[in-house]
Amino acid sequence: MYQHTNDNQKFNSIADIFLVVALILLIAFIGKLSQLFSTMRFGGVMNVLMIMFVVGACYFIYRRRLCSYRYTIFYEQPPEGELDEFGKQLTQPYPLGSILFERMTGGRGKLYEGVAAYDFVALMAPGKKYSEKIGFLNYSKITVYSVKTAHTLIFRRKGKLYGIYFHPNEEFVACMAKSPLDLTNA
Repeated sequence: MYQHTNDNQKFNSIADIFLVVALILLIAFIGKLSQLFSTMRFGGVMNVLMIMFVVGACYFIYRRRLCSYRYTIFYEQPPEGELDEFGKQLTQPYPLGSILFERMTGGRGKLYEGVAAYDFVALMAPGKKYSEKIGFLNYSKITVYSVKTAHTLIFRRKGKLYGIYFHPNEEFVACMAKSPLDLTNA
């Protein structure tokens, strides 16, 4: 099993302090604007628009700063003799080659998508397109970075094609190559 966390590396503790100070100043400024708008005709409409702006800004900050994604691949069985808490041989909970995509928020993960190894169709390198002229039912963006620089995992479920954009590191791609199935059709 190998795990890779895809998070926004641009932020650090100093940037977080500036972000908090900027949010406090923004809230104070919006409070003053709200007082100004309350004396004007149709000022309530402007207050509603400001609230919508604040909610949108908070959502943007939440998505950019607090959300990340973790990718897990099960590419080999645990070594012989490694035991679980009940004294039995430790086994992987998913078929070999399967990938789990989790959405991380504040250190807690929630399973976003699980793709079994037998569902894989292709792994496309960034910038490459899938050769078949078949439309996809759904694309999922499971990365904090741009889709243009993302790998694309194409898989089939119940006869329909799906695609997932994600940013694995080189070691993750190497683990995919070590998997019992040929996953690197890129």
